[in-house]
Amino acid sequence: MNETSTRTTHDHNHDRPPATDRRTRPSGTAARGPHFAPARHLDPLRTVQGSLALYDCPDLATLDGHLRTLRRRSAGLHAPSGRAAAYRADMDRLLDRRVWLELRAR
Repeated sequence: MNETSTRTTHDHNHDRPPATDRRTRPSGTAARGPHFAPARHLDPLRTVQGSLALYDCPDLATLDGHLRTLRRRSAGLHAPSGRAAAYRADMDRLLDRRVWLELRAR
């Protein structure tokens, strides 16, 4: 038997960097990567504080994306619940911001 046939798959993984634990990441990095700003660094004039999340709304396209996401999530609920009411409340707040952005664009 030659030496290469007796090697295990673990021998081939020695070049991989060790996996980083969430606790050892630098403070500004998220699971999606360092290019997403943490919510605490967003401009307060372009954010909407919802009951479920803080929404960054710099323009109409981004705001419409948040609305689509909330509509999909609320449509997936089978029975009226507190979560459905929270989705509707967040959509109302985002629609208010949408009106403000449209008026500002005129």
